[in-house]
Amino acid sequence: MDWYYYQDKTQTGPIGDEEFRELVNTGVIRSDTLVWRAGMENWQEYGVLTAPQTEAFREEDEILPEGQVRCTECRRVFAEDEVIRHGDSHICEDCKPVFLQKLKDGAWQSSTFQYGGFWIRFVAKFIDGIILNVVNLLMYIPAGVFSASREPDTEFLLMALVNLFAIVIRVTYSTYFVGKFGATPGKMACGLKVIVEDGSKVSYLRAFGRTFADMLSQIILYIGYIMAGFDSEKRALHDRICSTRVIKSR
Repeated sequence: MDWYYYQDKTQTGPIGDEEFRELVNTGVIRSDTLVWRAGMENWQEYGVLTAPQTEAFREEDEILPEGQVRCTECRRVFAEDEVIRHGDSHICEDCKPVFLQKLKDGAWQSSTFQYGGFWIRFVAKFIDGIILNVVNLLMYIPAGVFSASREPDTEFLLMALVNLFAIVIRVTYSTYFVGKFGATPGKMACGLKVIVEDGSKVSYLRAFGRTFADMLSQIILYIGYIMAGFDSEKRALHDRICSTRVIKSR
């Protein structure tokens, strides 16, 4: 079946299914690229084509290298941490607008995000805690030795500064990793990812605010964390405050 597509406002084609598939895989044809073939009433964006229309070049039985997945919309291959997961589907950054529109239109009502449950999030938090505690020990031990022979006021001031610096490290750690990768090292190890409720990437600003909301969940006797175990979308208090969700990324 011959395909036609627009590139740089110029119509290109005809091309066969194999060449079309190659252009999709290499990113030449993207989710917003206009395409057409016989049987279609009008030109359509590739990302909104229905499954039967693209059946000829979908590689359902293909085995990809470990750690790689194929975007359900544009069919390009990405690392698992570069996509979001929605049910059995994987959506890349470029295809999120089209995907979200399908969600809005009800095209994906049969699918739901696979949310990270209470216990897997507990394990992720435990791993992050170990990492942060190791870093903090590198500060507390020298500070303790140095302040042992000092005046009480000096010792108090020094430890107060160390505690403040520990908070700064925690905020920086969470903000950087969630803002850049969508997950802290603990969440990465557990196959979890933080997203905004509409499926989009968490910004650094939202990640910064979520870190302080996370502290609030901890301050109130960890009740904010426990809430995730009783919520249909596994939302902790800080997820509710910041409109985020923790989903399974693999």
